[in-house]
Amino acid sequence: MRIVVHKYGGSSVADLDRIQQVADRIGRAVASGQRVVAVVSAMGNTTNELIALARQVAPDPDRRELDMLISVGERITMALLAMCLREQGVPARSLTGSQSGIVTDESHADAQVVEVRPARLISVLEAGEVAIVAGFQGVSREREVTTLGRGGSDTTAVVLAAALHAEHAELCSDVDGVWSADPRVVPQAIRRDEMSLSEALALARGGAKVLFEDAVRYARDHQVAIVATTTFGPGAGTRLVPELTRAPQRGATAITGDASLVAVAVAADDEPTLSSILAAGGRPRRRVGGLLHVDVRNVHGGLPGGGVPIAVVTAVGSALGERPLVLLAASRALADVGIEAHGASGDAAWWQVPPERLDDAVRALHAELVDETFPDSASIAADYDRIAAEYTQQFNDELQHKPFDQQLLRAFAGQLSPGPIADLGCGPGHIGAFLHQLGMTEVIGIDRSPGMLEQGRRAHPELRFELGDLLALPLETASVAGLVSFYALMHLPPPQLPQALRELVRVLRPGGRALIALHGRLVPREGVDDLDDTRVVGVDSWYGQPVRIRSALYTPEILEAACERAGFEIDGLQLRPPYDTEHPTQRIYLRLHRP
Repeated sequence: MRIVVHKYGGSSVADLDRIQQVADRIGRAVASGQRVVAVVSAMGNTTNELIALARQVAPDPDRRELDMLISVGERITMALLAMCLREQGVPARSLTGSQSGIVTDESHADAQVVEVRPARLISVLEAGEVAIVAGFQGVSREREVTTLGRGGSDTTAVVLAAALHAEHAELCSDVDGVWSADPRVVPQAIRRDEMSLSEALALARGGAKVLFEDAVRYARDHQVAIVATTTFGPGAGTRLVPELTRAPQRGATAITGDASLVAVAVAADDEPTLSSILAAGGRPRRRVGGLLHVDVRNVHGGLPGGGVPIAVVTAVGSALGERPLVLLAASRALADVGIEAHGASGDAAWWQVPPERLDDAVRALHAELVDETFPDSASIAADYDRIAAEYTQQFNDELQHKPFDQQLLRAFAGQLSPGPIADLGCGPGHIGAFLHQLGMTEVIGIDRSPGMLEQGRRAHPELRFELGDLLALPLETASVAGLVSFYALMHLPPPQLPQALRELVRVLRPGGRALIALHGRLVPREGVDDLDDTRVVGVDSWYGQPVRIRSALYTPEILEAACERAGFEIDGLQLRPPYDTEHPTQRIYLRLHRP
């Protein structure tokens, strides 16, 4: 069975209309061949409303009774969703956490899963039914109802995915994936296409609201892939995987901040204070200097000994805590934001900052470790608009001086079936014009710079030009016989390369061919240092105009693997050194086809 565990949070099931939309989404998944287990949260703010109701009766309610009360919210949702699916003709059965086989320890309000007995779930799936599971809850071995604490529905989905050997756990919310920072704080933030589970765990520990620590830790420990995506809309989401299939980020993968902490002075051997913090519901996060940072979101009755409210900003990236030059650059960037202490370990580095400066710290770190690589698509287009005329004058006849490129293009054209040819990131159209001279009568140039397209239409009226982006091409699926892309994919942030390659596969006909050219590593020359480890290069001035253009440098091995994962088959890979008049990087040419 192809099992996928879905999880729908409170905002996704906030009212009957949204529950109906979730049922529609599940119905489409079932029609595509999935066997679906759908974990649901309580509707909207139901859990908070039930807690408020309990506190009207008892200011500090008994945790067992509180678990009995708040576990009702998810049960309401599961029954309503099952009814909606049945009305659509999709067989469905609702199950509580205990009926689903989720066994926890004896803790209330923050129970830990100790065992999953999925026999009943498997029987439901084998009967061809969708299993709708109440998230956030389980049962202890003493048959007491327990709840799993913050993010409990995510944890439910992940533990069930592990027990059922599911393809992945699909965590659906109102946010499309994991971003490099909160877009409300950093407008330039970008959605990550892929992260490692270790990076995701470091981000969750740092306070990222889209991820919950217990769920991600369980996924990492049990090798469960997660797709964090949006419930409503076409977003691709972010894949959280045991091992990265992309190269690590040059700086950081993401930046997050957490203001729900207090700093408590705790000696290394002060077990009584640690025990009292745990008893109050506080969760120690990390020790920086002589202070212990404690998450106070689950604290009942206040922490013993008080504590000072603080904020912590966290940068996450592959082995970031072991990269001193990156950490030094980050600390310098935070010099004006009030750093008080710093720590680093594994995939994370963190800085304690005054709560009122948290957003400033997030923006400063993002600018230093993430934003420095790639501006957004609109900014790049505007930069190319400014230099379009000069660029066209310099490069419009460049193929005359590149016999190797001409040879590859001739061989490519000779293998094509009849049909349209797309020139992606066409600039002023000189590659497309060369193909037209070879007898390709229907060439479509696509670029995100209106200025470049205007130059192309003037220089090559025989070609068709369209405004478009490599991540969302203005072409129908399977509509072109071939495509070329010379030095365009390099302008995408590396995490977006897999999405762009999948888009190229989408528009190609089966059997269609592609020729892609990219920059590789820097090649030493006189006066140029050997910078093989450099992954990103850029220019800030071109033809006397201020620009901010960045280019990713890839190894052939990374590109081959990325193309194969996107769905291409590789026909050949060729390398050439730069000509004397070119930027000193190795040129990489990939010859591909869609099976």
